[in-house]
Amino acid sequence: MTKKNNYNYSLFTKGKLSLAIASVLLSNSIAYAQEKVVDENQEAEEIEVITVTGFRGSATRQLNNKRFSKNVSDSIFAEDMGKMPDANIAEAMSRITGIGIDRIDGEGSQITIRGVEGSLNNVQMNGVNMASTNSNAADEENAGSIDFSMMSADMLRSIEVIKSPSANHDEGSLGATVRLNTWKPLDIKEPRAVVNAKGVYNDLSEEWSPNLGLSFGENFSDNFGLTASVNYSKNTVRQDSFSNWNWRILNASANPVDENGESLTPVDPEGSRYRVYDPINYEKNYSIVETENMSASSTIQYKFNDNASVWLDFTYSQREKVKTQYNQTISHLFQGVTDNVIDVESGSSLVVSGPRARARNVAFEQPLDTDNTTIGLNYQHILFDGSWTLDALIGYSGSNSNKPIERSRRLQFNTGSDAAYVQPGSIDWSNGNGGILLAPEYTIGDQADGSFPSENIPTSSLQYLAQNTSNENFTYQLDLQGNVDFGPIVRVATGVKVVSQETNGQKFTFAADLGTTAIIDGEEVALRDITLADYALDFPASDYLTRVVGGSQNGWDIPDYETVYNTFAPDPLTSIDSAGRTLQEAFEEETPSRTTFDSQALYLMADYELFDGKLLGDFGVRYVKTEALARGRAGYNMKEFIEIDDEGNPIYDFEGANFTVGDTVYGDIEYDNWLPSFNARFMLSEEMLLRGSVAKVMARPRPNRLVPGYLINTRNPGDVTASGGNPQLEPTEVIQYDLAWEWYFQETAMVAVNLFYKDFLSMVYQKSEIRGFSDSECASAEQIEEGLAGQGQYRDLHCALMAENVDTSTDVNGDSGSIYGTELAYQQDFLFLPGWAKYFGTIVNYTYADSEASYVDAEQEEEAAANLAGFPMRNTSKHTLNATLYWENEGFSARIAANYRSKRLSNPSQRSGALWVDDRTTLDFSARYKVTKALSFDFSATNLTDSYNRTFITLVEGEEASGLLNEGSALDGDTPDWRTYVADHNGRNFRIGVSYKF
Repeated sequence: MTKKNNYNYSLFTKGKLSLAIASVLLSNSIAYAQEKVVDENQEAEEIEVITVTGFRGSATRQLNNKRFSKNVSDSIFAEDMGKMPDANIAEAMSRITGIGIDRIDGEGSQITIRGVEGSLNNVQMNGVNMASTNSNAADEENAGSIDFSMMSADMLRSIEVIKSPSANHDEGSLGATVRLNTWKPLDIKEPRAVVNAKGVYNDLSEEWSPNLGLSFGENFSDNFGLTASVNYSKNTVRQDSFSNWNWRILNASANPVDENGESLTPVDPEGSRYRVYDPINYEKNYSIVETENMSASSTIQYKFNDNASVWLDFTYSQREKVKTQYNQTISHLFQGVTDNVIDVESGSSLVVSGPRARARNVAFEQPLDTDNTTIGLNYQHILFDGSWTLDALIGYSGSNSNKPIERSRRLQFNTGSDAAYVQPGSIDWSNGNGGILLAPEYTIGDQADGSFPSENIPTSSLQYLAQNTSNENFTYQLDLQGNVDFGPIVRVATGVKVVSQETNGQKFTFAADLGTTAIIDGEEVALRDITLADYALDFPASDYLTRVVGGSQNGWDIPDYETVYNTFAPDPLTSIDSAGRTLQEAFEEETPSRTTFDSQALYLMADYELFDGKLLGDFGVRYVKTEALARGRAGYNMKEFIEIDDEGNPIYDFEGANFTVGDTVYGDIEYDNWLPSFNARFMLSEEMLLRGSVAKVMARPRPNRLVPGYLINTRNPGDVTASGGNPQLEPTEVIQYDLAWEWYFQETAMVAVNLFYKDFLSMVYQKSEIRGFSDSECASAEQIEEGLAGQGQYRDLHCALMAENVDTSTDVNGDSGSIYGTELAYQQDFLFLPGWAKYFGTIVNYTYADSEASYVDAEQEEEAAANLAGFPMRNTSKHTLNATLYWENEGFSARIAANYRSKRLSNPSQRSGALWVDDRTTLDFSARYKVTKALSFDFSATNLTDSYNRTFITLVEGEEASGLLNEGSALDGDTPDWRTYVADHNGRNFRIGVSYKF
């Protein structure tokens, strides 16, 4: 008998275990390898199938999938075709235990799982590992992670997060493997089509944007079907932000005072000045971000007979994003500093005043075009009367990101050190009530609004920028599994997988000569002779940062960069250099960096059952061999220049403009990894179970981290920097343990406790240090002549600049680390309550994760190790909480979801400091009303708390003699957390839409 009911669940009765298993099978019957299969010998005395729709139905499938999984896992299911519970994939996954999300430009973009950053977690689309060229990352460490905001959640049928791997699971995940699954046609029993239309409103930009979707599925016969989904969205958000950067230990003024006005004397008896830890640069930013996304998916499936089928999965996503940003930076207040009010506890200034403040005004146009493609051709054949299964997969995944040179522009005005332009200025962090402001107030000269006089800021740079990155993966996989009768061993499996990955990257910069002239109002004017005042526009907002700092913050004059480019800049697609190339052609001729990974994997695995099936699980081993080859360029960049022909006309030398002098270099590495795994599930009763798991996992370093060669930037002789990759990087290896208890005390309710521990045997991190480069790393006279023609004044400087005090960063393998913690989960429909209250339900999960890592290598001094002692793993929050309360009955549903994520380490080595991301709480709401079976309306709001991202800095390498001590981990004790490094605010998003089902 089949019983349909929207909400009325009975408690477990006769045959309740078989009932739950049957429900899972009916709701998850597609043939993906990851979906659960029940032994045919399990017979039910009485099967009662309950069909549950809407969000409650999605939550119930989520609970059942977790319960009957062989691994520690969690999942999210669509409410119906084209109706995922959340429009954003990352925000949907925030309801899963152990997952934290990073919001970028106002929407969920990246995830961490159990404290492991996104680039170290494997993401699959229909079983194919997804490639990424993500340049939309929250920080450099996440640049290789998947940007989930590019894809519409409505194209998916389910999301599964597997935290304890088996031998047949791909390597590459330290936190979990994320499986994104679209709809498979032969599992749809009748034709379906859903059309969605929404309007999206950002309350900071005050702009409306469209969001459209179409999902379709039909079986044209019993053995042939097609599903397809197309989604389009456009969004415009505004971002108000500020940053205080380049923090250093500096001399305070001659007569500093504390916050109470008391005079301070140097702590160091041999010191002439009191020392403070302060930023050199104070920067305000205003941005408009426009994105246009299109995603599509399709599956074609053909069933030859009851034993053989083939299907082709295809997904594609495309994004065109343009970020237009204006900023003003005030700097050099400490040159001749006259006044200091110092917060003695932190050793940083609350007030700084100086006579020679400088300003820099910049306008960016930053386009980023990205597309991702995933294709999987699958074949499945059932052998030997159904006891064995052969699966084959040929997969492709590609990602491309492009910053088009004709639209990627940067215009800069800068006072420099010219005495005619500098102004007296001050910065004040104090709020007048003994507290500290989130953002300091600026005063420049006699302009109390904090803006720098535009006529004092001349042009300093006009640039075109270009970048291309591509990443392609080819996969060939064969798996064989079958039932056996060998004591407790009930099934064996083996398989082989071959993967070839190639990543390419190109960067190019062209700067126009400041001597370039144009005829303006009948006069010849040089680019270097114009000031911001000549092309100033009014600041576009009257409420800049108002909702962040709680009061008005003044804007500044912004440059009309379109007019400046049209007047002075060459056309990158038509202007010809001395070699007859356009700027675009010169960029295309640049030798790209390249990294290739070739890997072969082989696994053996066995499933076992003991005690009449109460204890079951698997054990096995996976062997992986990896060969990596990387190509890069070692050398240095110098100041750009322009050539003039005999008639005085400019010739843009695009090759010289890049000014990279050096050679192509190569590096390679090979390594083998043996990855054993063991999983167990023990039924304490029909409602209660225990899980245990132990496994060794690994993740390869991101491809760009392997690119060899230092690139030394000496364009600014006052701030020489160097960076480079490391082709000898080894993978990160982890041994992980899980122990879980789960109690399913009702058909729609459960409580779970999971203990986990991850022992990092090795890890990769970015090392920053001040170092010099030897004569052998300094370019030869021939290279100097070739690269610096016409720039003789730099020929004698570059080796001296590179000799010492170069701020250098590279990636290295660190010692070790660990993450350990507890996951708590609770889910229940409140059917025991009376009246309308019984239609409530909740999903709550909490994760506690403590961690410790070693961010030093064997060559570093003990002092450096002591400075970072007790530091946590990057991106690991101690506390993550997700809570959802929902109500659903008779076509109406509503839910409110809260997400909290506590402080976490972002970068342990930022000059002499460490960067930390502050805690953040968000609150989202959604509601849907079903007018008829076909027509429904919905509304949602994200970030109702109007929260923002904030990063702060702490002192790591102090000066003990000056009383500036290492402050340790910001997660412990009373470490000062008021020193804002960067903060950005995007406002709230509201969606209203209609859906029609055919």
